[in-house]
Amino acid sequence: MTTYREDLMTAGWKSLTQPERDERLRRSREEYHRRLVEQRAKEDAAFKLDLSVLRDAGVDDVTVEYSGGGDSGCYEGVTIDGEPFEETVVKGVDEARLASYLMRFVDTEFAGWEINDGGRGEVTLDVPEGKVTINHTRYYTSEDCSEIELSVV
Repeated sequence: MTTYREDLMTAGWKSLTQPERDERLRRSREEYHRRLVEQRAKEDAAFKLDLSVLRDAGVDDVTVEYSGGGDSGCYEGVTIDGEPFEETVVKGVDEARLASYLMRFVDTEFAGWEINDGGRGEVTLDVPEGKVTINHTRYYTSEDCSEIELSVV
């Protein structure tokens, strides 16, 4: 069985009837959704372990700073209780995995934050409470246009 994407890249797609195309598209979407749910479940399980480790270590907060524009963006750094993240501080917690998980909240609440003029911000995890706070700034280009009419006579 070929996927929707493979069909689009081959001449075989053109030979399919519309109902066949619709069915392949439906199956492709179902497969994508299944894989997404599976991946999210793995990420959620890893985060719960990280959160447990952070709590056991007495960490109060984890902050991820991010910025971007021109259609690309990423996290700039991670701090734990205000200090730069170091693997030796909290053993077993991977900086990139933790940042990626917390950035999911930014991507959900401010989808497309990195597009065009972009934005920046911080996402902070309150470790004891298990709550996330996002402080986001959106960049945009603005115009202020005025028209006036003056009598010269």
